[in-house]
Amino acid sequence: MNNMGIFFKNNIMVLLRNRLRIALTIFGCSIGLLVFIIGNACMEGYFYNLYRDAYLFCNNVVLLFDGSDDTYDVLENAIKPNYSTSIYSSGDTFFVSSNKYYYNGVKVENNISYIGVNQNDFSNIILSKHNDQYFCTKSKLIYGRGITDADIQNKNHVAVVEKNTAQLLFQTDNCVGETIEVHCYYGYIELEIVGVIDTLGIHDADVLTVKKQLSQTDNKDISLYHYVYIPNTLVQEYMKDDVKEIRVLVYDENNYKEAVSGFTMIMREMDLSTGIVSRKSMLQEADEVKWNLKTTFNIIIILIITFSGLLLVTIFVFSVKERVYEIGIRRAIGASKFDILMQFMLEGMLIAVISAFFASIAGIIVCNFANTVILRFFCIKFSLGISLRLLFATFGIAALQGILFSVVPAIVAARVDPTETIRWE
Repeated sequence: MNNMGIFFKNNIMVLLRNRLRIALTIFGCSIGLLVFIIGNACMEGYFYNLYRDAYLFCNNVVLLFDGSDDTYDVLENAIKPNYSTSIYSSGDTFFVSSNKYYYNGVKVENNISYIGVNQNDFSNIILSKHNDQYFCTKSKLIYGRGITDADIQNKNHVAVVEKNTAQLLFQTDNCVGETIEVHCYYGYIELEIVGVIDTLGIHDADVLTVKKQLSQTDNKDISLYHYVYIPNTLVQEYMKDDVKEIRVLVYDENNYKEAVSGFTMIMREMDLSTGIVSRKSMLQEADEVKWNLKTTFNIIIILIITFSGLLLVTIFVFSVKERVYEIGIRRAIGASKFDILMQFMLEGMLIAVISAFFASIAGIIVCNFANTVILRFFCIKFSLGISLRLLFATFGIAALQGILFSVVPAIVAARVDPTETIRWE
């Protein structure tokens, strides 16, 4: 045990005698490992958001859009398992609302886009949009009521909004009884708010963006965008030329996978262009993106770590040439070739582990700073965290790098003939 302690002490003293060279070596290795840490942290944060969106999509739902009635009928009739269908109408156009106000001296203009629904109590599944894509997620009615059959049949001018929309339009959570006046192609529409649902999870980032906009008082005016749920028949009447029909098919848990596979097969065989979204399709897309990014990133990391490893080899080769006399003395007093080999390999591993330590500290600082900057200036919940698994992987790669790239210099050192030390001296 004492011999081992003396061995490590001697190695550290040798390293300290060449401070500049060792500092440059540690710096070079640390850069490669830091890129590995930050790159992995960024990918994990991105994948978390990617998979989070997929898992927020309702598990047993298939969403059909951008298709004709005939296409919808073909798809629905071809899949035999039991399901229930909800038909929505939506348009990509936003209409200006007369609900304008000033916040901290900034003029806020609200723009409304309609999503038409059939009878819906908003207690389970609802259609929404996220990043310009249609999305089905869980909803919860917190105030008032939903859209009824009477609203559909009578084309009542009623609406249901999200809580965040209620806060932005009326500065209160419960805006039941308030009205929205919207200018559209056919004049003004006045809608009475009859219900408020909780803010959907997919709109968390949008809420942060709005809060950032409202906090920047240097803006002259701000345009906010909202989705409002109204009777489907009302959408058909006022938005005839700008309406998309979306069908939401809710399956039994046992039949869901069979339905998704059936839709995919039928669309491939019949060459249909209807858009289909499900949790399974979103997870498949996420897996494909993850595999492509991981492959590209791993290639880049291998190149960077190889480059920093070659730096380690170069430094150690020069170190061996400078330390021929020391090596010869050790061999002369009884050190074997294996002892010399182990000395240089342990030195390489020690440098690599020290590099991993500094890279880990720098990575934690950079990630914490990046989280603050991204949330403050871009209003994105992008979690850049360094897990224990990533830290262990970093130290493992560093140790492996230190061993592999110090093998050649160690072999060169082990082959030094003691008699040559006289000539070098």
